[in-house]
Amino acid sequence: MQLLTKFLQAYFSKIEPRLTKQAGQLESPPVFIVGPPRSGTTLVYQVITTCLETSYFCNMADKHHTTPIAATHFARRKVASYQSNYRSDYGEVDGRGGPAEAQLIWKRWFGRDRTNGSNVSAATRSEAVATVAAIQDILSGPFFAKDISNSLRVRALELTFPGCLFIRISRDPFAIAKSILKARHEFRASKGFALTNDPKNEWVFINSKDFEQFYELPYLEQIANQIFHTEQILNEDLATLAPDRCIQIKYQDFCSNPRLEIERLQNFTNSHAVELRQKSEVPESFTRPKRSETLTDEQKAEREALNTCLENVYAAEVT
Repeated sequence: MQLLTKFLQAYFSKIEPRLTKQAGQLESPPVFIVGPPRSGTTLVYQVITTCLETSYFCNMADKHHTTPIAATHFARRKVASYQSNYRSDYGEVDGRGGPAEAQLIWKRWFGRDRTNGSNVSAATRSEAVATVAAIQDILSGPFFAKDISNSLRVRALELTFPGCLFIRISRDPFAIAKSILKARHEFRASKGFALTNDPKNEWVFINSKDFEQFYELPYLEQIANQIFHTEQILNEDLATLAPDRCIQIKYQDFCSNPRLEIERLQNFTNSHAVELRQKSEVPESFTRPKRSETLTDEQKAEREALNTCLENVYAAEVT
């Protein structure tokens, strides 16, 4: 497998410049899915890329992130036939043609931290535009992207892709917090994600210098501040755009009636001359029967403390 990967990478490196030169202009403005980690952005991304004719960075492009155009060209049939099972592992989905966050691609252009794009060269912005235009051309559809860190890059994305659109996903903060807490425990236990001596003290998902002030806080306060300040960054940066450039989708509404929310999305993009044609039927719902959880007294206390931290962080900002 490693030998095949090396062979493909060598081939992709050879044809990437030619495919880049062949890229035309952007056919339509890109659409970026943003929101706090664990807010439901992956599910929305999966439904859009499965049920609508779109282009995006697939897993093959993510794997060969230095040559995303060539990798997409190679995997274009897998993308065309992609059908999601609507499962994911903290943002990762299966299949060569599955939609990827493509964090390394976006990071190469815009860095890790919050940015307005002033630190990004004109040449880098041109490369990003040419890459997205080529992906659009290969896959024949409006370009969608979902990388959690793009929530920190709204102004840089607007500078690079003038007129780009945003889908903002929102979810109950306590539901987000519980999911981040679960991820911290699971990453330590199953993914070897040990960064500190405290197994609970692992900063996961979105990161930036903006969050460094919270690194020394107790882990529950870290989670609460991560959620609140990601939302604040989005509020500030999206406010620099015309209000009609962003549509908000509530995660619970999307789960209850994804067909209605996709129809809202299509109306939104159509108003900006971005036509989203149907490819397959949108699921009727994603609402699952609630399972009763058996929590230990320690886990109950931890969740109660987490909720208190959230309430305190949000209350402090209001006052």
